[in-house]
Amino acid sequence: MELKKWKLNKFFVELFNYCFPPDFRLRQRSKLNDFEQKHMRVSEYAAELLVMFRTIGSSTKRERVEKLWNGLRPELQQALWRENLEPQHSTWKQVLRVAERHEIADRIIPNEKRSNGNGTGGSRNQNNRQKPDNGNENNSYSKSNENKGSNW
Repeated sequence: MELKKWKLNKFFVELFNYCFPPDFRLRQRSKLNDFEQKHMRVSEYAAELLVMFRTIGSSTKRERVEKLWNGLRPELQQALWRENLEPQHSTWKQVLRVAERHEIADRIIPNEKRSNGNGTGGSRNQNNRQKPDNGNENNSYSKSNENKGSNW
């Protein structure tokens, strides 16, 4: 074997073949076909997909976008359609950006409901306070606020 005749690309191909079993790419392709977002965040799912695509080697940009789209959770796929995106015409960057934005928006609503426990979100508007019992004439709040006109 003459080392001078080896090109760098051939060296890496042979190194890969030496380190990994012959059916490695086939197994990775099968794993890719079954791979979905499930519990991962969109960014984590996309990063894992890119690693798999690089390992497998041959895939088109369109195949990558369609796999990203079809592997996302159904509510995110619905959001992509609502944003007028399509798996056949959208770019990886567009799909990723919109899916991440909707994922963030979806996380805000449950957190707000949890903070109050009743789904109202615990409004911070100070005008929602109820006046104390007006039956108590010694109440400084009622006396000071009854004579003030509304500024609205």
